[in-house]
Amino acid sequence: MYWTDWEEDEVNDSIGRIEKAWMDGSHRRLFVTTNMLWPNGLTLDHSSGSMYWCDAYYDHIEKIYLNGTGRMVVYNGKELNHPFGISHYRNFIFWTEYMNASVFQLDLSTGDVNVLRSERPPLFGLRVYDAQSQQDISHA
Repeated sequence: MYWTDWEEDEVNDSIGRIEKAWMDGSHRRLFVTTNMLWPNGLTLDHSSGSMYWCDAYYDHIEKIYLNGTGRMVVYNGKELNHPFGISHYRNFIFWTEYMNASVFQLDLSTGDVNVLRSERPPLFGLRVYDAQSQQDISHA
């Protein structure tokens, strides 16, 4: 399992972190610890072995491979005002904007961004469910 932790410090503005552990809570380790403050909405892309998250302080979306390599900013456009929830599906990233309560879609192959829906603020997390990924009968 993976989770985020925010810890504000007026002197050091880069002490947010992503941690990981086995599902029983053992083998806890720091996973990402630098240049982040308010990491949110972790989402895994199992097909590429990577994780995406958004940082509501730095207003960007990042990616890292689950082996800890290849960290990069995926998107930092004007639509990112206070990103909170994030989800991955196929070649798309979806995220919520906490302040303006909109849901956005990023096409990872083209870089195109679209507003999918606007609600009343605040807007927190979101999830994408794929019926085909729920069909794994080996884990009944």
